[in-house]
Amino acid sequence: MDLNDKMSGLSNETCWESILSLAEEVKKAQKPIEFCSLTFGLKTSVHLNRFPPQKSKSLNAVFFLDPDKIKSVPDHIHGAFLITDVIQVSEIISSGLPKEFIQMIKTYAPYCFASVYAKRWKRAFAVSHLAQTLDGRIATVAGDSKWIGSRGNFIHAHRMRALMDGIVIGSKTLMKDKPQLTVRHVPGKNPCPVIIGSSLRILKCFLHDRNEPIFFVTSKTQVQDQRIRALVLDRINGIIKGSEILKSLYSQGIHSVYIEGGSFTTSHFLEDESVDVLQLHVSPLMLGSGINSFNLPVIQNISSAVQFRDSKFLPVDKGIMFIGIPDSNGTKRKNR
Repeated sequence: MDLNDKMSGLSNETCWESILSLAEEVKKAQKPIEFCSLTFGLKTSVHLNRFPPQKSKSLNAVFFLDPDKIKSVPDHIHGAFLITDVIQVSEIISSGLPKEFIQMIKTYAPYCFASVYAKRWKRAFAVSHLAQTLDGRIATVAGDSKWIGSRGNFIHAHRMRALMDGIVIGSKTLMKDKPQLTVRHVPGKNPCPVIIGSSLRILKCFLHDRNEPIFFVTSKTQVQDQRIRALVLDRINGIIKGSEILKSLYSQGIHSVYIEGGSFTTSHFLEDESVDVLQLHVSPLMLGSGINSFNLPVIQNISSAVQFRDSKFLPVDKGIMFIGIPDSNGTKRKNR
């Protein structure tokens, strides 16, 4: 069977569902992963620390996690990639895969290994996502934020939800936007909602017609609904530290979370150095007023700004997405 025959009938959805399978198998792994391989086809298969069978009738790709572990790649492998960090993917071999597959792999494959980092750090891996205007607004003064992000960004957010174990929002965002927090526009499982708040009353409307568990992060509460799993954590200066939330979620089997806001929640995770990857979709709009994307403490010097040790930009429809790794080892923020 030649390469054209193997590519026949494969679609972007096929690639996406294969990526979901990769993330699921990686999370279940009991032993350290040096590399893994993935087949794209009518039947997806994932092979941890080994290559796929040579007689495979589907396209094959292999992912290495450590450059020192790269082995000679067999001839029947159509794509080989090195996951260099939590956002970067380097192509070793890619000429045998469709361009659409390569782009999807570069965008989403790193997050398939979120559980690897979570097990190493003993806390949930955290990705934060916001859609903002050119002048740094996530909503108008009236709170209208619909379609600041484009259709492409919307699909991206749902793919990220499907890859993550949990999705985090604050109580104000829940009350204002009433989000469903589900995966509706791409194949995949819904992440567990993680709501940060102080009163169970905010969950009443959200619990309607829901059977899956909801994590409620609070400092004190009495939970009587079996669907609610309370994570009772201490507040420091009125704030529950993001790092403590991630540790607590990890103890509950949540290895990765997608932080979708609002500004207050995202900023506190960022200030606490509890964001592993920041995804910021910038739309070609200007409001001139409205709600700021971030609400960080005042600083006097540029050296005290949040910095990134690695980053990249991806075009999304008419806008662009910044993806960066906050530098937790860099200069600490001053004037807190």
